[in-house]
Amino acid sequence: MPMRMRKLNQDEAARTFPRRGQMDLSEYVDALAALQPGDAAAMDLGDLTTRAAKRRLGQAAYQRGYRLHWARGTDTLVVYFQVLANATPRTQRSGGSSGPGKPRRAVSRRATARVASQTPEPREPASAPDPASAQPRRGRQRNAVV
Repeated sequence: MPMRMRKLNQDEAARTFPRRGQMDLSEYVDALAALQPGDAAAMDLGDLTTRAAKRRLGQAAYQRGYRLHWARGTDTLVVYFQVLANATPRTQRSGGSSGPGKPRRAVSRRATARVASQTPEPREPASAPDPASAQPRRGRQRNAVV
């Protein structure tokens, strides 16, 4: 049997493959309007995938100023979530000494043990090098540690 295919016109293509920012989320925003922070809800997926439903609900919640916490549901036809109040944006969080929005990096045990085991040894003062025997250095000049 021969394969049948037809080319979509621009209007059909735009409806079938909407850009991310152009998707109509008004239905999801309206559904979330009835919920307050602290409320829990369930949404039937219908013909949506779990991923698509979570993404659309998450974008709609962001528009309303909410965050959503997803439950680990065992049902494949329903997604469960809880509405939370919106947190401060990541760029405004206090990140400590590592800077705003950057996660702190833990120091490994091996690095901690290496630093703890190194004891500074007394050094003798360095004598001035003999200029006649010195060869020109290549690359970047480095300061000598005394």
